[in-house]
Amino acid sequence: MVSDAKSFVEANRAELVIKSVMSGDLARNVILAAFRVQTMMMLISLPVNGTQRTLAFRLRIFKMH
Repeated sequence: MVSDAKSFVEANRAELVIKSVMSGDLARNVILAAFRVQTMMMLISLPVNGTQRTLAFRLRIFKMH
């Protein structure tokens, strides 16, 4: 249930970025990009235990965009 919500947010983030670029909202776009990089670094530095499957799932979502 939680992962469904997360994947929904991830899927819609790209749309938000596109909308912010279209509306010329550069500041929001930069913030989203920074957040994305921070999230990637966080995922990469996660210890490989029970989170391995979610890590692979999230990385797959990131690669899609």
